[in-house]
Amino acid sequence: MGYLWQYWCENLRRSFRDWEKSEAMVAVIPVIVSLVATLGILQSGFIDAIPEVLGVAFLIWLLFLIFIITPARMWNSAQREKAELRQRFEPKLAIVSGTSHPLIHRWHNTREEICRTFRVCVKNISDGATVHDAKVALVEADPPLEFVPIPLHLMHDNPTSAHMPYKTAFDLDARGKQYVDVFWCSEDPSKSEIGITCAVRGIRNMVPKRRYALTIQATGQDIPDCKERFVIDIGPEGEVAFLPDESSA
Repeated sequence: MGYLWQYWCENLRRSFRDWEKSEAMVAVIPVIVSLVATLGILQSGFIDAIPEVLGVAFLIWLLFLIFIITPARMWNSAQREKAELRQRFEPKLAIVSGTSHPLIHRWHNTREEICRTFRVCVKNISDGATVHDAKVALVEADPPLEFVPIPLHLMHDNPTSAHMPYKTAFDLDARGKQYVDVFWCSEDPSKSEIGITCAVRGIRNMVPKRRYALTIQATGQDIPDCKERFVIDIGPEGEVAFLPDESSA
């Protein structure tokens, strides 16, 4: 029975402290109109009956507030809280890019050239659910690339043997992150190619250095797919940038 006591305490608290005047006053108008109609006040004894009318109207309004308006508001509030909790705790993926490390990683190749790897970050934005069997792939390129769609390489996934396959699926805990390599290029502006960092061996992944629009998709078990579009942009001096495609927003 304790929950009933808590319910009525909360009901009365909201009725007399947090109730919205606009909602409560709406109840007064139909109450007074109905009393006027049913009691026949307009026909006789109107002045003498005013105190009784107001008293009965207030009582009915009070009961209406406690038993109808406040419970309805409590139910609506509970439904909003449930929806917010579901949204916070349901597994959901997001894909973002940026200009800071490790989203852009500088390194030296075997010829001692300075190179850059450009990455995206796949996030599980849920506060309490794990995303299972998550996968990230380049699913579309404009202009087209013959090997697309293809899974992308996960950061730090470096098998010790050339015969070992790359990892393409992973679990992502609540608020977890997974960085994913998208492409790499030399910082030398005279270089004419960039490399798409796919997670499949034997692919001719070097492509002409030019502007591309890339669609990257993140998927997971029993969750909606997430797609984001990014642009590889080439500056006037040959510098390379990797940015969200604002034209697709």
